[in-house]
Amino acid sequence: MSRALLAAPSLPLWTRALYVFVHVVIALLAVPVAGVEVHALAQGPSSPAALPFCGLSAPLDTRFRPRLLPRDEAARHPDFLAFRRQLGRGVLRRDRAAILRIAEPDVNIDFEGEGIEFLKAFIDDAGRDFWGEFGRALAMGGTFDGNASFSTPYVYSAWADRADSVECKAVTGTGVRLREQPSAGARVLASLDFDIVERVDSDRDVPGWEQVRLSTGLKGYVASGFIRSPIDYRAWFVLTESGWRLKAFVIGD
Repeated sequence: MSRALLAAPSLPLWTRALYVFVHVVIALLAVPVAGVEVHALAQGPSSPAALPFCGLSAPLDTRFRPRLLPRDEAARHPDFLAFRRQLGRGVLRRDRAAILRIAEPDVNIDFEGEGIEFLKAFIDDAGRDFWGEFGRALAMGGTFDGNASFSTPYVYSAWADRADSVECKAVTGTGVRLREQPSAGARVLASLDFDIVERVDSDRDVPGWEQVRLSTGLKGYVASGFIRSPIDYRAWFVLTESGWRLKAFVIGD
């Protein structure tokens, strides 16, 4: 129905009201809710109404693809923003002393123990790549919990409560290709933009690739560098009388 037709005086009032109502509903479908955006998809007549996804107690409608949009609240507190920038420079220099200076005496490391000695052992263990893991977490935004606590990366701190943090992961870029096979030359099945995806258990373990499933049921492979679990390495910073300090750096649940 065109706008000109809508304006025609011969149309009943209830018809015009229905037209407006339908278009308002369509517009609302594109609004992000609680940090998770849902995107309406075309659904054929043979498509199922819903599929179990991410361990949800109530399955998602396959017409929608959940997404976790990037968030970074650091600029809300200039003192924390300056602290993080300085810390980032220390990471680039691999400045061990700089990390130890900002760690709380009871800093929690990898759920293995608390204290500076555990942090030192982690940093010095080349097989655990502290600098790479800490740097990646620090660079991926994050959110405040009140005014005296900041968690990073956003994939952890802004994770959707309704999605399983073990079964699901987040795509961390736009235009990320979902491929039919774990190969850069394989056929592209879909283009992903910050989608939440479900991992697929597979006997075929190919380094650099992860098999995942979309909420629509479509399965494929995503390059590992463009996907992250909410329970991957994350850092927790707290504001103390001495300034911002590292309280924990852990992985897993």
